[in-house]
Amino acid sequence: MALTGAFNLLRSRRGRASLSGLATQRDAVLRVVERDRDRPLASLVPQVSLPPTRKKKKGNAVKKSEVEALAVLCRSASEHAGFEPFAEQILAALGLLNGFCVDMATGEGKTLAAVLAAGTYALNGRRVHVLCPNDYLATRDHQLAAEILTPLEISSAVVTEASTTAERQQAYRQHVVHLPVHEITYDLMRGNLVLSADDETAPRLDVAIVDEVDAVLLDEATQPLVIARTSRSDDDHDRVELALARLVQELVPGKDFVTGGDSASFTDAGTARVEQELGIDNLFDPDHVELATAANLALHADRALTRDVDYVIENDQIQLISATRGRVVHRQRWPEGLHRAVQIAEGLLDGSSVEILDQLTIQEVAKRYDTCIGMSGSASLAAADLHERYQLLTARIPQRRELRRIDDPVELYVTAALRDAAAVERVAEAHRAGQPVLIGTQSVVQSESFAALLSEHGIDAGVLNAKNPEDEASVIAEAGQAGRVTISTQMAGRGTDIVLTEDAREAGGLLVVAIECYPSPRLDAQLRGRSGRQGDPGSSVVFASLEDPLFAGGLPADERDGDEEGRVTSAGVLAAVEQHQRMAEGRLLTQHEHAWAFTRVISEHRSTVLTSRRHLLAEPAAATRELLRHLESEEADAVATLLGDDLDQMCAHLALVEIDDAWSLHLAHLTALREGIHLRRLARLSPLAEFDREARAGFEMLLLRAATAAADRLAEAVRNNEIPPVVSRDPGALWAYRVMDPNWGSPEDKFLQFVGERLRAAITG
Repeated sequence: MALTGAFNLLRSRRGRASLSGLATQRDAVLRVVERDRDRPLASLVPQVSLPPTRKKKKGNAVKKSEVEALAVLCRSASEHAGFEPFAEQILAALGLLNGFCVDMATGEGKTLAAVLAAGTYALNGRRVHVLCPNDYLATRDHQLAAEILTPLEISSAVVTEASTTAERQQAYRQHVVHLPVHEITYDLMRGNLVLSADDETAPRLDVAIVDEVDAVLLDEATQPLVIARTSRSDDDHDRVELALARLVQELVPGKDFVTGGDSASFTDAGTARVEQELGIDNLFDPDHVELATAANLALHADRALTRDVDYVIENDQIQLISATRGRVVHRQRWPEGLHRAVQIAEGLLDGSSVEILDQLTIQEVAKRYDTCIGMSGSASLAAADLHERYQLLTARIPQRRELRRIDDPVELYVTAALRDAAAVERVAEAHRAGQPVLIGTQSVVQSESFAALLSEHGIDAGVLNAKNPEDEASVIAEAGQAGRVTISTQMAGRGTDIVLTEDAREAGGLLVVAIECYPSPRLDAQLRGRSGRQGDPGSSVVFASLEDPLFAGGLPADERDGDEEGRVTSAGVLAAVEQHQRMAEGRLLTQHEHAWAFTRVISEHRSTVLTSRRHLLAEPAAATRELLRHLESEEADAVATLLGDDLDQMCAHLALVEIDDAWSLHLAHLTALREGIHLRRLARLSPLAEFDREARAGFEMLLLRAATAAADRLAEAVRNNEIPPVVSRDPGALWAYRVMDPNWGSPEDKFLQFVGERLRAAITG
């Protein structure tokens, strides 16, 4: 226990920033605001015009001139946007200017604090990107920013999914840009595919202020975003996948396969049935790696993924649901093999396949910024991980008003039915008292079933889930009314506060009811934090059961007895519940670390390719020298005669096209390799080491192959006496790949994973 306590103390301190220096700077800003209160704003701006700086090191103290600049921004917010910044918002802005991540409670005004910091950075000559969770928040926050920044001659813009190339180019020339984090990633990938220097749109990655920083930089950071185009799939491959899909639907649970957590795996009997179906002797023979991968993906799609939990179907398309945001994430899909397996399981295979042109993770993008900071209502709970992965310190900003919310402990029941019955009774009690209620569920199907359960008790609830995002504004607008009951499948990243009516405040404020513990304490905290905003009264409680997936099979059977209402009161079981939640979060973070380990290999290869591309774009003559080197002297002379003054540009164009095609093939190989690489554990091999070895072998001659292919195109042009056609490129799809690591490991792997989870739970406890 003493060792665990020491671990807890060390981890609780890791990644935390002191507010002592920030408080002094805040007081200085407030003094300047008061000093200049009677002076016209326009007369103050020239005094704070700061010389541009190349880069500011994280953690540096804010300069005196920046204090003056921040004070001017506070004046502009007051005069032009109608907001008088609170001392706590100024403190948060100073935290961002010091290079910290900032933890501010829900409803405390993170948006304004971010604008104050962005404007101060801009006055100091920096280019700022405010990275938001979605288009709606980017547009909304930009409108506030423009009101404050424009009077100070700080230019601003917004980029959304609908923005054209010209609009993006113009936006990235402004001082402050609000945009979804996915859009900057896609624009960087688009820049990686340009065939002319005139088409480059790549923005300067100077300062990033990340909204919902823990969700973006931890939960979503390692999911590859993909720029791709579709092509026709292979008919023979389709037939094999269809046969496997039919087979897995006939398998018997426990006999042919077993499930655990979010994975499914074949037993020996199940493997034998697959081998019989495919007509092979050994599914795990090295020659059958692709078949083994396809079989495991078919099983995972049919038995480990669930409609209206992991995905929904809209317009005959698979739409993935974000586990952290509870809504459909458009332009996101699983890697090709798994996505096709789900399409087949749902009868939606359309005969197309995906050709990846490039892929990039948010973590890679974040690390490219000179300064990357962020804000969240739960950043403190992720402080150690933010520090470990990004070397960021987190500052916790005190609330402006005393927190009046009452957070009840988790109520644990023996069964899900008893859990729901108790939750309904608690909701009904609050409803009768006129108290508004927000119910947090973890899936679409759970939100709908709980709404039906409430309806049986005469309670109508507004439902907000992945199927009706267009109703979000109207549902949230009514959620703070007295007696109103609202069900949501996650509130993080929605960016909309629930505003209470006076009657609702008098009735006790907002009651937050969570159905099941989330796999991360941060998500529980985010949901509870929707109540008690800015000193409002409120309360929160979590209802859980021993049948919940988070605890399934993990608690001692002899301690599962409950009281007469089915409520578990055993201190040992309740302590184990908290430990299971920490273990689940540890599994997620471990998966992210594994994903990043694989991504690093691809990132190294991309860096090499991009260096070559930039060289060719800047110096087309280099392409001519390289390509003509692969031709006979007579062919080289003929090419020069055929192309004339266009020789350098055409050689650069052909070289870039061939490099991109070679890179696309390499990514396709790596994606297929990644989907089945964990099967190497069955041969006692390290999946990461094997991936690294095969990836490097495949990349070794990539640039040489591209140059040879481009030279062959020139030789063919000479033979045909025709100038090679100019290729135009318009990627047809932009996606985020949600990488999943089904637990296909050996018993030894599973044992080591179990021990690792236990250790991490103890350390993070």
